[in-house]
Amino acid sequence: MNELVQLGLDLYYGKTDKFSAEDANDAFRKSILEICGGKADYKALSNPMIRHNVFNLITETIDQIIPRTLEGQFDQFVETKNLNWGDSQVFEVSDPSLFKVATIANGTTNVRMQRLDKGSLTVPTKMRFVKIYEEFYRFISGRINWVEMVNRVAASFALQIKSDIYTGIYASYSALSATYGVTGTFSVSAFNTMVAHVQAAANTPGVVAFGTKLALAKVTPSAGFTAYPGLMNQEMMGQVNMQGYLGNLQGTPLVELANAHVAGTDNFVIDDSFILIVPMNSEKIVKLVFEGESIITDNAFDQNADMSKEYGFGKQYGLGILSASKYGFYKLS
Repeated sequence: MNELVQLGLDLYYGKTDKFSAEDANDAFRKSILEICGGKADYKALSNPMIRHNVFNLITETIDQIIPRTLEGQFDQFVETKNLNWGDSQVFEVSDPSLFKVATIANGTTNVRMQRLDKGSLTVPTKMRFVKIYEEFYRFISGRINWVEMVNRVAASFALQIKSDIYTGIYASYSALSATYGVTGTFSVSAFNTMVAHVQAAANTPGVVAFGTKLALAKVTPSAGFTAYPGLMNQEMMGQVNMQGYLGNLQGTPLVELANAHVAGTDNFVIDDSFILIVPMNSEKIVKLVFEGESIITDNAFDQNADMSKEYGFGKQYGLGILSASKYGFYKLS
């Protein structure tokens, strides 16, 4: 099972050590055929035990793929937890503010006491579900492309999670003070001021600015490259030409968030009008919780008039935003 799950992961990422992509697809399909006794048809998949084993392989693969699609791009500001069914996750949130030091007269210690303030955030989860179907003849002939099905479902859930993360972050803008939530055309001064506030409030050595390629393209020393003589050298202009944005602005790393289309539309998942500024090595502002394993359901053949075969895929998850944490949100106009 572990080898099959790993093979499914390799197929999703388009890289396999032992097989070409085509051979790996064949190996995965043959593994499912072996579970089905030689043919993934009506007779085989009508057997509850065989269907359980096939679905178990699919759920294991999906449950491995979805969290990994969030790695790398979200590590700096998303904390992920995996729970068993029925468990709840309470995040303890520490206030990074330093203590005030008082000046007192000799011989007295009459100073107001201060404590380490902590809050908590409970993240509720909800079931997300997608249902697909296959034609009857494809099912009985064993021609279902299980690999494509697994990968498409996992990618669909990963896209929805990405959308939920940015919807939550974008909605948190209204809760930020003017110091940490800035609106307007890009200004180096306003950007650097917000960076300084986030770094000081979080008491960390530095910050990172995230945005889509189109958003980061607006983060420049000036509207034109000639307004700051010597600041934009040939190497920096070449960098902008090659990747579309600077990799660093006056000491602040700029990191691209890969955009995607909302399923079934030409609309982008991530808004191209904001820059997210988060502190390094600090409390992550997004808490993502998965509860239980994926769920797969299927229908009886006589349930639909055309005898098509339905499959439902469900995943329980939720996320919360630590709006009290110190991070910056630059909404560009």
